[in-house]
Amino acid sequence: MKVRISLWLLSFVMIVVIFPLPSGSATAVDEWNATGPGGGAISTLVRDPDNPQVVYGGTSGGSTFKSTDDGVSWSRLSGLPATVRVIIFDPADHASIYAGAANGLYSSHDGGATWTAVGSELSSEQVYSLVIPLSAQQNMLAGTRNGVFRSTDGGETWVPANTGLDGTIILALAADPSAPEVVFAGTLYHGIYKTTDGGANWTETANGLSGSAVYCIAIDGSNPNRLYAGTWNGGVFVSTNGGADWAAAGTELGGAYVPALAIDPASPHAVYAGTEGGVWISADGGAAWLEQTVDQPFDVVSAITLGQSGGVGMLIGTNGAGVFRSADGGAHWGDSNAGLIASRILSLAVPKGHSDTVYAGCLGGGGIYRSDNRGLTWARASSGLGNGTVRALAADPYSQDTVYAGTLRGIYRTGNGGISWMEASGGLFPYSTVNSISVGGPDPGIILAGTNDGVFRSTDRASSWSPSSSGLSDLRIEEVAISSSDPTRAYAGTNDDGVFRSDDGGLSWIAASSGLDAGRIRSLAVDPLDPDTAFAGMVARVFKTTDGGQTWAEADSGLPSRSIDSLVFDPANPSFFYAGSTAVFRTDDGGADWSAVGSWGSSPWVEALALDPIDGRTVYAGSYGAGVQVLTLPGRPLWVPVVTHAPGLNGSSWRSDVWVLNPGDENTTVLLRFHGSGGSIEDSYVLPGNSQAAFTDVVDLLGGNGSGALEVISDATVFAASRTYNISGGGTFGQSYPATEINQALLLGESAVLPHLAEEEDFRTNIGLVNIGGTPATAALELFDGLGTLLAKLEIPLQPGEWRLEVRPYLEEAGVTDLHSGWARVSVQDGDGIVALGSVIDNISGDPTSVIMAEPPASSGGAGWIPEVTHVPGLHQSQWRSDVALLNTGEQTSTVTLRYHGNGGTLSMQENIGAGTQEVLGDIVDSFGVSGSGALEVTSTQAVVISSRTYNLSPEGTFGQSHTGVHSGVALATEESGYLLGLAENSDFRTNIGFTNLSTGEATVGIELFTGAGEKVAEYSVELAAGEWRLEIRPYAALAGLTDLDQGFARVTLESGKVIVALASVVDNRTNDPTTVALVR
Repeated sequence: MKVRISLWLLSFVMIVVIFPLPSGSATAVDEWNATGPGGGAISTLVRDPDNPQVVYGGTSGGSTFKSTDDGVSWSRLSGLPATVRVIIFDPADHASIYAGAANGLYSSHDGGATWTAVGSELSSEQVYSLVIPLSAQQNMLAGTRNGVFRSTDGGETWVPANTGLDGTIILALAADPSAPEVVFAGTLYHGIYKTTDGGANWTETANGLSGSAVYCIAIDGSNPNRLYAGTWNGGVFVSTNGGADWAAAGTELGGAYVPALAIDPASPHAVYAGTEGGVWISADGGAAWLEQTVDQPFDVVSAITLGQSGGVGMLIGTNGAGVFRSADGGAHWGDSNAGLIASRILSLAVPKGHSDTVYAGCLGGGGIYRSDNRGLTWARASSGLGNGTVRALAADPYSQDTVYAGTLRGIYRTGNGGISWMEASGGLFPYSTVNSISVGGPDPGIILAGTNDGVFRSTDRASSWSPSSSGLSDLRIEEVAISSSDPTRAYAGTNDDGVFRSDDGGLSWIAASSGLDAGRIRSLAVDPLDPDTAFAGMVARVFKTTDGGQTWAEADSGLPSRSIDSLVFDPANPSFFYAGSTAVFRTDDGGADWSAVGSWGSSPWVEALALDPIDGRTVYAGSYGAGVQVLTLPGRPLWVPVVTHAPGLNGSSWRSDVWVLNPGDENTTVLLRFHGSGGSIEDSYVLPGNSQAAFTDVVDLLGGNGSGALEVISDATVFAASRTYNISGGGTFGQSYPATEINQALLLGESAVLPHLAEEEDFRTNIGLVNIGGTPATAALELFDGLGTLLAKLEIPLQPGEWRLEVRPYLEEAGVTDLHSGWARVSVQDGDGIVALGSVIDNISGDPTSVIMAEPPASSGGAGWIPEVTHVPGLHQSQWRSDVALLNTGEQTSTVTLRYHGNGGTLSMQENIGAGTQEVLGDIVDSFGVSGSGALEVTSTQAVVISSRTYNLSPEGTFGQSHTGVHSGVALATEESGYLLGLAENSDFRTNIGFTNLSTGEATVGIELFTGAGEKVAEYSVELAAGEWRLEIRPYAALAGLTDLDQGFARVTLESGKVIVALASVVDNRTNDPTTVALVR
């Protein structure tokens, strides 16, 4: 269950939320963090001849890594290009290491700490192989796309050495250890060549190889006439006469791709072959081979380095899954990728209802990985899928554990979160390459798959597929995208013929490419609020349409002139839009201007993008060679559910004030956007560091009228608070609601309750709902009485940003006028981002009390607390009392134990709350037979929702505030700090600050009082006994001597102890009506 903000319900609206910084990492806010998955395409593995514990691994796209503990852990080496295909040690000088890369040759003489490009003649060459013949002094040979190059000065200068060579692409080089001038070269198309003069001349020596591509050559050091060759499609060949003749080595590997070979020097007849199906071992020099099938979660084995005892401690490199280690000669294998993050990510998916879960699809043999903690750690999730390339991933929005994977051989589906996969290609062409998958429409949804054979369509969660390419002139479909706001609208991007549009859910297509450049569509995204607005990424261009593809225009200012391989809208704020290319870029003005997001550094190309579907704050970038990069953004949108400038009943006139606190040192710009019935209006304000700004009558300030939601946006970490009140000559009457972020709202399928409602002679209830998500949503509102009887049910559709107030729904929908105790359940039927709140209004005074939605606890768990309950007299002849409501939404009776922690010690009593019922306990402190103020601790056998209302008995009607039950998970922990906003101490208002110690030990709390301008005017500490409630009366006046403070804030820090709750109460001096201010952090 996600943690909601638990606030105490107030008379004035006082709402506070912070945008938290990333935790658990020292990574700077603007830096991308490569989190995994471990692994990648390993092109070479080599041990230090002087210290076998030291291993170097070159990768394709992920640079080079070094291990000093025999492959247990790895660290990335700097100074090398992304792709390194071969690494060798100088046999005469082990301090010298050479790396052949995609752009030449590099050398290191300090254990790989620094690297220098050498041999300018190779700077434009792709170096596939290197060899330094033993005792050949300064002689080196390099195999490239353009044949063999030779150096006689230790790699400083190079010249071509291709005389006699027919094949120019040299994949392998191997030197005879007994004759340094004898070298063998494996070519891509023409078998093996041999030189006996150090590369000056070459002769074909491929008799029996049948022209096979030769990827590797291994020479038996004890018998240099015995050679082995690994080929593309012929398995392993062996020569026993120095390469003059070759024969297939056994029959088990016939037709196999063998890119890696290794011979055990202590047992030369033991040969290890890395193949497209794993590791095979021969104990008799290749006469027979045995497949090592146990614990091999990989396919192509591209590199092998044996341990000090041959196969014991052997490391292998794979084509996508990284490095694996065997301690028993290849019988069993274990992942050995700690720190080795070089995976090539082609696709990403984050399920709608599981924002902590991320799926990553890899190129090559990586398959699929899953993270359940926002990318901090990863686990393989490919059972049943195999380990091939995963080009597309799509999470089913209606089935949280259902994910679809597009591969080079069809579609796979999991219904259990990646634990297992089953092929789901029925109706697709055999072995169809699936490039893109999009899911949309109402449950069970429409799925479109873009393949090399056209578009295919499914309406039964991929159980079956039908061709759906009518109207397409190019059947190689690179991208498909279904509109989330109109599932009949879809777009398809082709390889060579632009974009096509569908207006019938993908059944048929029409050309929609006017204004587009010719060429391949590499990415597509549809605005979640407008099906006519879409973006298309191409090579060096992004185009935008606002008319459904009838016309397109460039929208790429600020983007690099490189391929745009991924496009994605922010689900929480569609005004933000992201593009993946040489880095991650973002626009907030519809594509007119783009800028880089975070410090991408030298990380490889961005192939895939995904955002947290709830709040858009966490951005995931799938890179080509550095795994998934994660960036958590500060300053995501904060929502005040309702602000108003409108008349009310009985001549009332309602206004809303908003405070915004910038706790940082730097100035920040804050955007306030009001979503009213006439659309949205906004304005920006610069807020100095360490200060709080007050926006009085914020709707009028923005030039608006009426009621609606207020969005607060800043690129920095900020807090916000609001108060909605009735302008009255006799004093204000108001209420507070918690400002919230999208991750604290209700998502599809989730529900929450509104407790402690009433509709009778003394009180009436209104219920409001707001959609703070990025797409349309529908909420169900169920009204119950205290006995759990369903009285009415409403379905309420809400557009993004829309606020809806249901006025007296118990009366209007159920005809109820005598409800003393009721509760409501709110659930999301479609869309995401619903926030619900209630308002219980005193019919005599017109004073409203807020009711904040609460998720029913999953279990009884630990204790819940009401921070303060009371039975005491107050100032100006006020009399304060507290009622408590206990709501059991479960299916069994709950025995509830209530413990009152007051000045006289701890008292307890029990209540039995029936299933589905709510019990209101009036004047709870008096029920214990005492008076005074203290904290109320509540435990139960079945989980219950607890809430309270503390009020002043008055002939003119009640004035009060409410508290929702809290628990230790939302309290301050040791050395944590939080803020209290919107405080005041003047002729109209006074401020009290209270603390409750929720732990069993003593606690010390530090309090700092500030003016709105950020001036610290007082600092002090409070010591609390276990379970103690303490109220500090008017600290601004008592400690700072301030009596003219219009607005201020406080910082609270738990200096010692375990957990405390802090809150403030801003009291109207004329009516004694209090407003509670909740602590946030």
